[in-house]
Amino acid sequence: MKKLFSTLALVMCLSLCACGGGNDNQPGTAITKDDMVNTAETLDCFAVLSDYEGNPINAKEKYTGKIFSFEGYVEKISSSSVTIIPMVTPHKSGLVSVEVYLTLDANDVKKLSTNGVATFVGQVSDVTGCRNKSWGAGLEMNVGYLVDDIVPFEGKVKQITTLTTMDGARYPYVELSKTVGGNEIRYSFAFTDGTDTVGISEGDNIIITAQMKFKQYTKHTDIKGKQYYTFEYYVNTTNSINKA
Repeated sequence: MKKLFSTLALVMCLSLCACGGGNDNQPGTAITKDDMVNTAETLDCFAVLSDYEGNPINAKEKYTGKIFSFEGYVEKISSSSVTIIPMVTPHKSGLVSVEVYLTLDANDVKKLSTNGVATFVGQVSDVTGCRNKSWGAGLEMNVGYLVDDIVPFEGKVKQITTLTTMDGARYPYVELSKTVGGNEIRYSFAFTDGTDTVGISEGDNIIITAQMKFKQYTKHTDIKGKQYYTFEYYVNTTNSINKA
């Protein structure tokens, strides 16, 4: 009888050990903000879209449980979750192709505003199609955190000019390009805080660190007649503009 009890105890011990030896990054596992920030990978939206369009089932298997950090603007806010459009994402005729559906603590949600830009971190719980679109990829993140509303952005200066608004206001205006996976994306930044752009030139690689809001997609035509879009941001508070 003692031998039987010993055997049962050993089996129970091994079972408990097996249960505790799983993947710590499985969705639903409690992960602190600091742990997420320290272990997060940078989100590559071009890879996500390519994988999802190639095979949604394989994409779900590949990304579920992974932890990513990313900069993006808030498209929609609900009581406990937000829809985020990553700053560096594929787009088609001005429409983005990757969205993130992020569940946040209520206190984090209260700090956000529509079109406000911030750095976020989260763990993927599912990979789906974009909501309210017939194409694109969506990342569900049931655990996530707001990291900072002062964000860095790096790109190559395409042009420096002055933006004149309809009400006559004039702001320093810088257009940047960023190449990801062979794809060029254009961004424009209007410095509504009056930040001086003296010291930077066309062709420079710079890092803008600032508090900003997404304004709109703007359609342009270059000197060769080719049309392109820029993601336009209004910079409210500039921390720094440095050469990379």
